[in-house]
Amino acid sequence: HTPMFTSGIGYLRIQFGAGRVPQEDLGYVSLLKSVLGYMDTEHYTYQDLNSEIYLNSGGIDLSVATYPLRDGSVKGYFTARAKVLYSKLGFAFSIIREMLLNSRLEDEKRLGEILDELCSQTRIKLEGSFHSVAVNRACSYFDAYSAFNEQIGGIQYYQFLENITKRYREEPSYRGELQSKLRETAGR
Repeated sequence: HTPMFTSGIGYLRIQFGAGRVPQEDLGYVSLLKSVLGYMDTEHYTYQDLNSEIYLNSGGIDLSVATYPLRDGSVKGYFTARAKVLYSKLGFAFSIIREMLLNSRLEDEKRLGEILDELCSQTRIKLEGSFHSVAVNRACSYFDAYSAFNEQIGGIQYYQFLENITKRYREEPSYRGELQSKLRETAGR
C-alpha cells in the first residue's frame, strides 16, 4: 500500500516468485502467462471472463518480471496486475484467483489455437526488433539478467515455443504432458 492519491483507483500488483521453477522450465512460466485469461475457467468461458474483467476493471495483465540483484543474479516473478476502483478490489482478487487456479487447461483445441497464435506473434515481435533481440541474445552468454530474459521472451523462448507448438500439433500424447507441465508450473 502506498499513501499516494489515486482518485479512488487501486493499482494492484501480485507477484509470485519464480525461484522454485527450475531454470530449464522458465519458458513454461512465460507460456503460462500467455495462456491464462484466454482459456475457459471453472466459472467463465474465456469470452465471458474477458467481458467480466473489462466491465469491472481497467484490465488485468499477467507478465513475467525480472529484477537484477546487486550480486549479479536475478530474481524472476510471475506478476498479475489489475487496475480497479477501490470498491472492486475484491473482484480483482477473485478474478485473478479464478484465472490462476481454475483455468481449464485440458481444452486441447483452445490450447492449440493459443499456441499457434502465440508462436506467430512472438516471431513477428522478434523480427520487428531484431537488433535488440540480437543484443540480448549475445548478452545472455555472460549476464544473468539477459539470460533470464532470453528464456522468457527472446530467441531461446521462441525456439521453445516453436518446439512445443509443433509437438502439440503432431503428437496427441504430448498434449496431456504439456497440460500437466503448465499445472505443475502454476503450482510452484
